Amino acid sequence: MSNAVLAMQPVGPIADQWRRSRAFVSGICGPVGSGKTSTGVAKCFGVALAQKPVKDKRGISWRRAKIGVIRDTYPNLDGTVLATWHSWVPKSVGHYVNDYPRSHHIQVKLNAAGTEMLDLQMEFIAIGENRVEDVLRGKEWTAAWLNEGDRLAEAILGFLAGRVGRYPGFKEGGCVDPMIMIDMNAVDTENWLYRVLVDKQLDPAAMVALQKAVGDRPLIEFYRQPGAREPGAENLHNLPPGYYELQIALNPSKDYLDRMVDNKFVPMRHGQPVYPEFNFGQHIAPAPLVADPARKLIIGLDAGLTPAAVVCQRTSLGQLRVLGEFLVFPQAEETLSGVGPTRFGKGLKAYLAEHFPEHYAAQAGIGHNGGPPPDDVPGEREDAIEIWCDPSAKDGTDNSGNEQSWMAIVQGQLGRRFKIRPARSNALHVRLEAVRVPLVNLLDGQFPGFLISPTCKILRKGFLSGYHYRKVAVGDGSGRFDVEPNKNMYSHGHDALQYAAMADGAAMAGIMGRDKKNVGRPPLVDCGNDYFSGE
Repeated sequence: MSNAVLAMQPVGPIADQWRRSRAFVSGICGPVGSGKTSTGVAKCFGVALAQKPVKDKRGISWRRAKIGVIRDTYPNLDGTVLATWHSWVPKSVGHYVNDYPRSHHIQVKLNAAGTEMLDLQMEFIAIGENRVEDVLRGKEWTAAWLNEGDRLAEAILGFLAGRVGRYPGFKEGGCVDPMIMIDMNAVDTENWLYRVLVDKQLDPAAMVALQKAVGDRPLIEFYRQPGAREPGAENLHNLPPGYYELQIALNPSKDYLDRMVDNKFVPMRHGQPVYPEFNFGQHIAPAPLVADPARKLIIGLDAGLTPAAVVCQRTSLGQLRVLGEFLVFPQAEETLSGVGPTRFGKGLKAYLAEHFPEHYAAQAGIGHNGGPPPDDVPGEREDAIEIWCDPSAKDGTDNSGNEQSWMAIVQGQLGRRFKIRPARSNALHVRLEAVRVPLVNLLDGQFPGFLISPTCKILRKGFLSGYHYRKVAVGDGSGRFDVEPNKNMYSHGHDALQYAAMADGAAMAGIMGRDKKNVGRPPLVDCGNDYFSGE
């Protein structure tokens, strides 16, 4: 019965957070069987209950809502979301019409006397081969629910923005918290829902307009349930014994297990991810990470025409935290291309001053009437910022006709107090292990050894799929993976991260097989006193 929905117990804490979300666009991603659809049913009732009560002539208070549920095809709609809906609200309750679209109109008593009532109209519709605009034209809904939204076209989001919030009308109290709710399984990182829900990337002008329209409510919220084999997996108590074990045993497709069981954003069509140890739920911080002013920043630099900088810190427990990324991409990605060391150094300096002002000021010596303190003696103070770079960048020239190395030019733009050190090693296996070790470590039995800020979107996407070993064909028609990661827009940032991860001498001792006391600090790069020294 529909009353059972009102008393429905949450299938898990993440699913319940999605149910309660007031965001204009909210999405949940989970493995098969994680209770997403049942939670969506409960969320529909929550939307209806949030509407303003309006009394009729008999003095009965009515809360009214009209919600559209959208799928790709009618067979998929009938076999999934509609079947789940009817398991909670049978066809015999209210008035159900099995037409195109399907509809179900129910009225529920909210108190024993029947003086408080809920009037809910559900419309179940499939896009099929039609244009989204044609299917949604004229719809007036309180909210819309995209069931398995990754199967729908991106255009639907823009059209739905004008379809929700239209019911109830102003004479009936107006609509409270119009919204678009989305459930899905883990998608390809190129899928539009990844960009909207995970990266929260919309047109900047549209973001401003939308935020103004929704007021103090969040614009976009995303909830990822734990994978079926992770601690805290949800809805297990409602599944038959061996539900996931049978799928794992009988399904040879790693792509299926990654997305549908482990809830990972790992599109295997690109190749083999370099870091399969990376866990979306465990290694991505729930909120942007903030620099600890009491601990130094560790910056890794990758040189070249598409340079990169990654800003990290180590906590007292040894956790490697990635706080920020400063990257340059090819023009195809609508960003700068072919950036030389002078321009990159200027940009990095501005980035540090804006995003890490306390550390930048301390390292630059700002604070004594706007200049360096009188006791500024290079080499006799604790660095607030420590910079490590691709070792090859300290030699040769920057290919621009002068005799300065890439490293020296960047240091010159930062200033003489910013000393750049060549990384401890450029051996690929050492660099990868410097990141892999904190990824698999568990500190004090509960804290991950690695944590990345959700603001580091390119590094994050690289972890999930972009930074990978490319699959190449061989003579017998089979395939193999390259022995080195593919060089692409994601590899530069990950190279920089590896150089930063190697800054911890104690940690590197075990990786490189050397005694800790023999792990010395590589020499500083002496840029002299010429123009590029920053003086």
